[in-house]
Amino acid sequence: MQLEKWAERRILILGMTYPSYSRKYVENVCTGGLDSETLQMVRLHPIPHRYMEDGSRFHSFQWISARVMPHQSDPRPESLRVEPDSIRVGEQIPAAQMQERVRLLRKSPSRVRSVEELHALEKSEKRSLGIVQPKEITGIRLRTKTEAERRDWLRIERLVLRQQAMFGTPKPLDFPEADFVVSWVCDDPTCKGHESGLKKWDLHELYRKLKGDPKRDEKTLEMMHKQLNLKEREVFFFLGSFRGRMYQFGLMDTFSAPIERQRSLFDLG
Repeated sequence: MQLEKWAERRILILGMTYPSYSRKYVENVCTGGLDSETLQMVRLHPIPHRYMEDGSRFHSFQWISARVMPHQSDPRPESLRVEPDSIRVGEQIPAAQMQERVRLLRKSPSRVRSVEELHALEKSEKRSLGIVQPKEITGIRLRTKTEAERRDWLRIERLVLRQQAMFGTPKPLDFPEADFVVSWVCDDPTCKGHESGLKKWDLHELYRKLKGDPKRDEKTLEMMHKQLNLKEREVFFFLGSFRGRMYQFGLMDTFSAPIERQRSLFDLG
């Protein structure tokens, strides 16, 4: 997708990371989607999701239209600057149409065989986004964040909220108390395995809502194991590189759908 100035684009939202504080935008949510014309992955920011009007808020696998242009301060080619006020929410591909979601992901030119292939594309064409279907999930665990990480979060929070208070009512973010770590092997003989914290917003939201529940960790891990069960589900990882470390890819979000099994002729009737 070649853009040089503001243009209206239609984009299918794939997922969002847990919000983070931004000194420039107050708050930002890393948001990935598929461009309707090419089905290539794009990255949208700034998306101050919690500060947006209800009619502009969107969900995964929902079409939106918005004015976008290449993000001039972001060297990653898939990054688009969006006018938040221009976002118009369209139809959502419902959960009842899981195979339509799967079809679009399979068809996307951003789908690659492995993280290794994604690294090669980063070197050759600065590719910074990709869709990978893992061959094997080798581990799922939870890591409780340290007090030092909490202090760093609160330090940035004080700076950002003090700045925001001059323009409106600030909205504090709950500190994300855990990392949800996934280990996997790609369907590629050169793959030696990968491990990354999953930044998926609704996973962090589940953990936040379970605060005080003695089985909080157990319930969260149980949900992760269910969603990433390769024997029962077709799993897609959405990976993205970091602006300051374009050679490093993180696991931004995931999607999984029940495996569609062909029915026997004896099952019909």
